[in-house]
Amino acid sequence: MRSPFVFGGLLFSFIGFAINASNASIGVKYFGTFLIVIGCYLAAPIIIVWLGNNTVGHYKRGIGIGLQVMGGNIGGIVASNAYRVRDAPRYLPGRASKSV
Repeated sequence: MRSPFVFGGLLFSFIGFAINASNASIGVKYFGTFLIVIGCYLAAPIIIVWLGNNTVGHYKRGIGIGLQVMGGNIGGIVASNAYRVRDAPRYLPGRASKSV
């Protein structure tokens, strides 16, 4: 029964990204940022533990979790190239890529 919590967290993040991509006021966008953080910090540890519990053997578990964390950290590289100066001030391509 982990998947409802993962999808619930990701739903919070998606709503936050949608709020930040809208023409809302700064305060509302700040609230959207809180939703993004809540969703990410809710879903990420559950997904990592889920992989660890479903992998047999210590070595496979260690390699699997390491690859999963590495894949998540590659998102930082993608994010640094998704927000271009010419897309300012709303940065729709960057926000769209982060919400997927």
